[in-house]
Amino acid sequence: MARGKLSRGTQRASQVRVGLVLVLGIIFLIFGTYQVGRLFDVFAPRYNLITLVESAGGIIPGAPVTLAGQRVGQVEEVRLIPVHERVSEENIVIRLGVNRAVQDQIRDDSRAMLRTQGLLGDRFIDIKPGSPTRPMLEPGDTIVVEPPLDIEVVLETAARTLDHVQVIAADLQVTTERLARGEGTLGALLTDDRLYQRMMVASAELATLLNSINHADGTLSRLIHDPTMYERMDVALARLDSLAAMVMGGQGTMGRLLHDDGLYEGILRIVDRADTTLAGVEGLVLDLTEADGTVRRLMEDPELYDQLLRAIVDVQNLIQAIRDDPREFRPEVRVRVF
Repeated sequence: MARGKLSRGTQRASQVRVGLVLVLGIIFLIFGTYQVGRLFDVFAPRYNLITLVESAGGIIPGAPVTLAGQRVGQVEEVRLIPVHERVSEENIVIRLGVNRAVQDQIRDDSRAMLRTQGLLGDRFIDIKPGSPTRPMLEPGDTIVVEPPLDIEVVLETAARTLDHVQVIAADLQVTTERLARGEGTLGALLTDDRLYQRMMVASAELATLLNSINHADGTLSRLIHDPTMYERMDVALARLDSLAAMVMGGQGTMGRLLHDDGLYEGILRIVDRADTTLAGVEGLVLDLTEADGTVRRLMEDPELYDQLLRAIVDVQNLIQAIRDDPREFRPEVRVRVF
C-alpha cells in the first residue's frame, strides 16, 4: 500500500513538472512571437501603397520597407502588369504594406528607392519622407520610384576598371624592370654613379662661387651686402610715387593732359578744320582736273603744252632783248611848243 501511494505521488509530481515546463514554453513562445511581431510590425495596422518599376531587381514578397532607414512595413505583392494594361515602360507592380502610424510622414513628394543591404545583400525598399506642406498619400495611391542603382552595371564597371589596373600594373612592372637594368635616361640616372659624381663637383663649385660672392667685393657681393642700392631704389620709388600723385592731382603739363578736356577739344577742332581744308583741296583738285579744265588739257593735250612752252620762250627772249638794248624799245617822245 505504501509503495502504491508513493508511486502515484511521484507520477503526479512528474506530470506537474511537465505541465509547468509546457506552460512556460508556451509563455516564452507567445512572448517571443509578440516581440518579433513588434520588431517587424507584424501586428501593426497597415495601409497599402503601390509602386511601379521596370524591373523588380530582386525584390520579393516579405522584403522590408523602410522609412528614412526605419522599418515600417514589408512588400506584400510583386506581380507583372498584363500587356494590355501597360500605359508606360513599367512592367512590375509592387504593393507595399506600410504602418499607419507613419502615414503622415509619406507625402505626394516622397520617393521610394530600391536598395541593397550591403553590397550583395537582400533587396528592400526605402521611402524618403515628404514635405509637411504637401498632401499625404492615401491607401492605394502610387508612390514614385527613383531609378535604382544597378549592381550589375556597377560590378561590370568595376571589372573593366580592374582590367585596366592590371594592364597598368603590367606596364609599370615592365618600366621598373627597364629602370633596374639602367635603360633610358631614368635608368641611367638610377644606376650610373657618374651623374652623382658630377653633381658633387657641381655642388662644390657652386659652394665656392657662393663663398666668393659672400666674401668678395664684386658687384654681386655689394648687391647682397651693401644697402646703398636699396636706399637709392627706395628714394627713386618715393620720387616716382610723388610724381604720380602730382600727375593724378592735375599738376603740371602731364596732369593737365590727363584731367583737362581743353586739349582734347582743341585737337578735335584742329581735326575738324583739317577735314574742312582737305575737303576744299579735294574740290579744287576736282575742278582743275575736269574734262574741259586747263589743268586737264595741259595734262592730256600735248599741242597746248607746246604752245605754252613756245610762249614762255618768246617772253624770255623779249625780256633778254630789252635788257640788252633798252633804247630800241623806248618809244619816241615829241614835244611841240606852239
